[in-house]
Amino acid sequence: MAKSYLEKIRYSGILGAKILIKGRLNKAEIARKEEFAFGSIPRHTIDASLDYAVVHCRTTAGILGIKVLLYKGDKIKNYTY
Repeated sequence: MAKSYLEKIRYSGILGAKILIKGRLNKAEIARKEEFAFGSIPRHTIDASLDYAVVHCRTTAGILGIKVLLYKGDKIKNYTY
């Protein structure tokens, strides 16, 4: 399901995206994580326009954590020193 959302995000003009899903996936006894990404996400650049969302979902197997990072480009396009 995360891959289909990444395809929708990719064609909407976003330069980079990452979806992290952690927890008991498919009712497994041991929690694991899955990561889906495309493009670049510069997390150490101040001028980068990043959107970040965190959601915790309660399921019958346990709690899932979902994080989404979206990179829309730089905030400042033309600047001089």
